[in-house]
Amino acid sequence: MRIINNRYRLIKKIYQNDGLASYQAIDIKRSQGVLDLNIINFDYVDWEFYDFLANNFIMLTSIVHSNLKRLYSFDIIENKNGRLDKNYQYFYTTEFVEDVQPLNVLEGLDIDEKLNLFIEIAKTINFLHLKGCLYNSINLSNINFVKVENKLTVKLNDIVTARIGEFVKTNRSQIIFKAPEVIEGEEHTVKSDIYSLGVLFLVILLGGIKFVKIDDGFSKLKDVLPKEYLGINDIIKKMIKEDPAERYDSITKVINDLNSLLNKNYIPFEVEDLEKINFNIKLSGRDKEIKKIFDSFRKNKGCVLISGETGIGKTRLLKELEFLFRLKNINCFSYYNEAESNSRKVFLEIARKIFSEGSENLQDEYREELLNTFEEFKNSIISEELYNEKIELE
Repeated sequence: MRIINNRYRLIKKIYQNDGLASYQAIDIKRSQGVLDLNIINFDYVDWEFYDFLANNFIMLTSIVHSNLKRLYSFDIIENKNGRLDKNYQYFYTTEFVEDVQPLNVLEGLDIDEKLNLFIEIAKTINFLHLKGCLYNSINLSNINFVKVENKLTVKLNDIVTARIGEFVKTNRSQIIFKAPEVIEGEEHTVKSDIYSLGVLFLVILLGGIKFVKIDDGFSKLKDVLPKEYLGINDIIKKMIKEDPAERYDSITKVINDLNSLLNKNYIPFEVEDLEKINFNIKLSGRDKEIKKIFDSFRKNKGCVLISGETGIGKTRLLKELEFLFRLKNINCFSYYNEAESNSRKVFLEIARKIFSEGSENLQDEYREELLNTFEEFKNSIISEELYNEKIELE
């Protein structure tokens, strides 16, 4: 099948909907091996989703949890010559998950096995909340039931795949999981996530969506739960209260109430997950600087120098700019090596990238100047025969 950006070999299509075409792919340049490659169709997806990705993707790649699919990269599809195309498409890559089970796998589980699955999901969402991030789209489309070493576990879709449904113009799916205030147009909150999690809890215990109205689900749940577990009804009802103020304030409190009711010792979060250092936090207070640099670029004002003391985030800012330039279909070339003090070598490495990755027009514009300045380009820009011929003519 097709190879994207001389790096990702598509193996097979996993699914396609109005907003997304998802493929199983192989990363032929790095050790990530098999992954999911997702091509976004902005004919059906609101462009606000692009802004969400541009502003948050680097930060989202740093969110790592064993029950959450990893995000790897967000990029633009190049044409067959390795150049950026004017009619470009965007894609992102994520962790590939094997051995996903159908929803009816829940029907063969006992009550404690279902509870364990719910706790895995709840702990994952709680982890995100404690990291200051909402999931927003807790529903069956974003929950993968997976067999690992013959044990059933869960893997939630990455946040980008989960969120894209909010921006698809034709999307009305899984509305039963949405909190009333969200349906009315209010912003997502921790409490709207808790509402969705409560509905999902009901679905897992019943082994599927076996009701049209939630009240019908509670009637059926009484026939499913053993007597000592009937108090779960009250916990779910508090999770899905119509008024957000009457719901639980946190998932930790939900899990603690389950422990009290069932005499269990479920842990609401893993301390080691929260202690991991995040080096890709969202840039704060740099919006003005980024805007100034883009304005200078658009007005062709020449060089912008970024200086300052060690450790204030210069490299992080430059990498963010490089990411944003590429997403706007602007050629950007860089070289990062803090130990390198030879400015000639740094410039040479950037120049090499211009000639290996840049457009033909860009190459033609600077070819003569670079050949006259750097003899090192003898073997990397033109053939040895042409180079020697040029020297003789001079």
